[in-house]
Amino acid sequence: MFERLGNASWFLHQQEAPWQPTSARSLVLDFPLGELYHYRPLPSVDPSDVSKPPMLIVYAMVNRPSILDLHPDTSTIRGLLEQGISVYLLEWKAPTVLHSALGLGEYLHQSLDHCVDYMRDLSQAPKIDLMGVCQGGVFALCYSAMFPKKIRALVTTVTPVDFHTADDTLSMWVRYLDLETVCEKGMNLSGAMLAQVFLTLKPMTLSIQKYLDLLDSATIKDSTNGQRMAERFMAMEQWIEDSPDQPGCLFKEFVHQCYQQNALCDGRLILSEKTIDLKKLPMPVFNIYASRDHLVPPDSSKALSSVVNSGLYEELAVETGHIGMFVGGRSLRQVPLAIADFLKQL
Repeated sequence: MFERLGNASWFLHQQEAPWQPTSARSLVLDFPLGELYHYRPLPSVDPSDVSKPPMLIVYAMVNRPSILDLHPDTSTIRGLLEQGISVYLLEWKAPTVLHSALGLGEYLHQSLDHCVDYMRDLSQAPKIDLMGVCQGGVFALCYSAMFPKKIRALVTTVTPVDFHTADDTLSMWVRYLDLETVCEKGMNLSGAMLAQVFLTLKPMTLSIQKYLDLLDSATIKDSTNGQRMAERFMAMEQWIEDSPDQPGCLFKEFVHQCYQQNALCDGRLILSEKTIDLKKLPMPVFNIYASRDHLVPPDSSKALSSVVNSGLYEELAVETGHIGMFVGGRSLRQVPLAIADFLKQL
């Protein structure tokens, strides 16, 4: 095993180029909490086929959204562009000490709402489409409940809703976490520490087995296919290692209200003195979950069907894991097309 790991290390050492976005994009809005990027339509797509209104993607704060555009062969964003969807992406900035006191409600008002209004003005559309990924899906659900007149359709992807399902290992760990000790007042939470928590959920798979699997798949070291696999693998490794710090107050509020109290699912989540009641969401909701997800168990995500208007709800199960949703061949073929088909119905 050690010999194989050494071979894998040599193989990957040949591919250390830093990650760069694979789809052309432009920074259109820069503000204290984040940046808004617009992805240019593909030349192969007829301009008359580009969807209106545009769609804003909001990702989790735990990792970078580069996983959505990781490599030319594995890009969810490119898949959406190929379907004629006008894509915008909100990228969170690393929090400073000044941001440690901002709660989730303040973050949504000062970032997500800012981006939505900019896109509405630019497109001259009264409503836009919103897509949330993982924790970003929770943000999108909360925002849509707070500002329902600004969102035409909501897409949630690998998004937790019921945080107290029986198979949620992460929830069982953090449910009894002493947040006062972990989250010191005036401080942000270490992203590197949080990354280690996720690693311990599947230590063998995420630390050793992945290198052995790569070497078994790329037996010919100088082959074009092997080099492309190494490029994708190294891009993934850079994404895993890039774990930004978490805004202290927001993290504490998110863990307490969602993981510990399960307030989102129960309709008791309060942000900026408003109760987030998902049963009152007026827009169509398309919920996509991974059937082999170890971070967001399927039952956690599927719980959304019981707390929204069933007449406005559709869901899609994809046979993959949490990260496989954005880099797996099956999901990359299936998910962008399914999202486009859903939006075309509206």
